[in-house]
Amino acid sequence: MNEVSTQQAISPGTQAHQRRKPSRRKTGLLMLAFTMLAVGLALSIAAYYSKSAQLSNIKKNPGELTQQQTNSLIAQVQKLIQLPGGKPTIVTVEDKSKLKDQAFFDAAKNGDKVLMYTTAKKAILYRPSTDKIINVATLNIKG
Repeated sequence: MNEVSTQQAISPGTQAHQRRKPSRRKTGLLMLAFTMLAVGLALSIAAYYSKSAQLSNIKKNPGELTQQQTNSLIAQVQKLIQLPGGKPTIVTVEDKSKLKDQAFFDAAKNGDKVLMYTTAKKAILYRPSTDKIINVATLNIKG
């Protein structure tokens, strides 16, 4: 009698030793999660290589980026005010505290851009963060 009960406990047919097959729902969810992970990884790799190629092109021709930024800035300002002809010199306000004795910069903030048209003797203070002209003045060029 002991032999029978021992055989039943050891027998692979008993519930204690049977492996349960995962349900179709769990399998489907796992496949979906794996697929989403794979797609996300592929997109991340593609974005990385795209950005890497873009930075490589900038390193080869840094003037191209500067020219694109200049053209973009001029286009933005031109929507707000009639600009004189010619190419402006563009300067970014880095430290407003150094400009406190110049009235033109009274309302300036760090990050503002100054477009200086020397031929037309005009200076335009532009704030990219709000897309507004802050000040316009006549340039007094000595020399």
